[in-house]
Amino acid sequence: MPDNTVNHLLTGTNGELWIATEMGIARYIKGSGFKYYVCRTPTGVLNNSIQLLFKDQDEKIWAATFSEGRVYTYNPTSDQFEVFSEDIYDINCMTDDQKGNIWMGNYNEIIQLNKQTKKISRYLIGKPVRAIQLGKNNRLWLGTEGKGLLAFDISLKKIVENYSTNEGLSNNAVLNILEDKTGKLWLSTFNGLSKFDPSTKKFVRYEETDGLQSNEFSYGAALKLKDGHLLFGGNNGFNIFDADSIKLKIYEPAL
Repeated sequence: MPDNTVNHLLTGTNGELWIATEMGIARYIKGSGFKYYVCRTPTGVLNNSIQLLFKDQDEKIWAATFSEGRVYTYNPTSDQFEVFSEDIYDINCMTDDQKGNIWMGNYNEIIQLNKQTKKISRYLIGKPVRAIQLGKNNRLWLGTEGKGLLAFDISLKKIVENYSTNEGLSNNAVLNILEDKTGKLWLSTFNGLSKFDPSTKKFVRYEETDGLQSNEFSYGAALKLKDGHLLFGGNNGFNIFDADSIKLKIYEPAL
């Protein structure tokens, strides 16, 4: 391993494990061991604080760095990570849509990047965007640190819904978003776990007393497994569960 601090994990197309660290990227293939990668700016400067790895719908692997952040893509022909854009900084989260766009969140905005034209569009949010999830009806669900859960309409290019603790959200810092098999959103926060139903607009809250590792969860520590189970990590371990097996617990906000 290039460094013991692991910031992000990603499973590749062929089952290999990609590991983002503070000193570059490691790829682990069972039976072959590790191979290490560095990220450099176009001028050759090392840029190895890797904060995020993402695999898009075309199986392309993306990497985002923190210090003087850039966005890189993996080129399987050269077996290297290459700069895709020098104009995008300090990315916290990524997703993509069916129209060839990569959507990213940073500390103040979301960014739309067209993979073909490399056109960049920016939309002010005003708080750090920690999680981004493509939903139904042409919407992006944004987990923010300070504004709760936001719904961004891709066609209208604006926020159309905003949910906070006033509506029953566990905490206004939404760190991770996972969608279960029924389309409900699970949100990890600094004060518990929330399940949100986009069709009814209702929240269900879960806390440490319900079996959570603690009420405090961590940035980027969330994963949807192949069998549909959801995993969320925090400062006292992690929880893994089948969303269908969780019993109903309704939280009714005060009027």
